[in-house]
Amino acid sequence: MVVKTQKITVAWCYTIGTMIERYKQGSYSWIDLEKPTAEEAREVMLETRIPVALMSDITTPTPRSAMHASASKVLKISIDYPVVKRTDIERPHDIKFFITKTTLVTAHYESITAFHAFKKEFEVSTLLGKAGKSHGGHVFLALMNTLYDALGQKLDYLEDQIEAIEHEIFREREKEMVLEISKVSRKLIAFKQALVAHGDVFEDARPHFIAIFGASFNDDLTPLFEHYEHIMRRLTALTESTTELRETNHALVSTKEGEVMKILTIIAFITYPLTLMSSIFGMNAHNIPIIGSPYDFYIIIGMMVGIALIFFVYFKYKKWF
Repeated sequence: MVVKTQKITVAWCYTIGTMIERYKQGSYSWIDLEKPTAEEAREVMLETRIPVALMSDITTPTPRSAMHASASKVLKISIDYPVVKRTDIERPHDIKFFITKTTLVTAHYESITAFHAFKKEFEVSTLLGKAGKSHGGHVFLALMNTLYDALGQKLDYLEDQIEAIEHEIFREREKEMVLEISKVSRKLIAFKQALVAHGDVFEDARPHFIAIFGASFNDDLTPLFEHYEHIMRRLTALTESTTELRETNHALVSTKEGEVMKILTIIAFITYPLTLMSSIFGMNAHNIPIIGSPYDFYIIIGMMVGIALIFFVYFKYKKWF
């Protein structure tokens, strides 16, 4: 059995910690830049003939999702990509896509696991001759779907955290979970802020995709939109679950604090008259009743115990504890 393979070209160029990777599959190519320098940006721009205006900000991250198109049928899409597990990065990943009929250029500024996964898939599909992508637009769609698959895994991680918090709450660890709920809530808020603009960007880019790749490409865009909507629905559901969990936790903490305050109030009500009685009998005055009579100490103690028992029975009758 003979397996026909297509030629794949992969090139690496290291310059002060930066890297260019080139992949060629049939008549189209994908160029990926990580932390691109001005020299690398100029090299890629001359190679792909992408207008200078579109690549002017490629060397620096721009924390916003946006879409730009040129008259030469080059489409630029910038997206914010959420960060969940990593603690060394506080802002979302910035990823830029430059899409032409025959080329896809991507630029990002940190290592992204989903990119590495897609590169391996791209290489394997090319070597096996199973590449179903016919132009740069299809490579873009395949890469975006891989990125959204990775977002699904990030949401799985957050969902596991929420379930763990719920379990701990009902193990009477409400106070410890206040901070944990805040951490998860912060991650979900950042996740949503990064992702919410994607839908508008892709919708604005739709006519430009059609202008570059033809009307049939509109059908190819539909699965990507559906994938995005699925991620957003999961994100909304997790956000609502976290809100409900916070309210439940707050109610449990408040209930416990209320019980403590009730006990302290009962103790204060019981001890106050006893303190008052001991103060009265401790006055430096003549002719205080009971004082000086036989068994005066035991009589006073008995009166104090009796008053305490009356208050105790009253509070018990009122079901205050």
